[in-house]
Amino acid sequence: FIQAKNLTTQLHHLYDQYKNSVPSTAFLMSSASREVSLEGSGIRQGVFSHYLLRGLSGEADQNHDQIVNLGELYDFVYKGVTEYTDRSQTPVLFGSYDAEMPLSFVREKMY
Repeated sequence: FIQAKNLTTQLHHLYDQYKNSVPSTAFLMSSASREVSLEGSGIRQGVFSHYLLRGLSGEADQNHDQIVNLGELYDFVYKGVTEYTDRSQTPVLFGSYDAEMPLSFVREKMY
């Protein structure tokens, strides 16, 4: 269960990160233009979707600040997808973007 006070603190931290980021547009694509997005037999969904969701859930938080930013997410997804597909699928990030833009926060669980 998550205590309301901790959740409020985490949301304020996320909003502070939004205030510090540069407005931008980013396109995170599942594969390069001449590649096919693959399904993973062991994961029962698209490989890109699998790593995207895991990353947004907190696994991409490389610096452990409880915020998943765009750069961290892309690095996590790129590594996971290319390794899982033996480099036959390569996620692509393009646009005019701030790599520090926050996308999600890691919820602290209180047991």
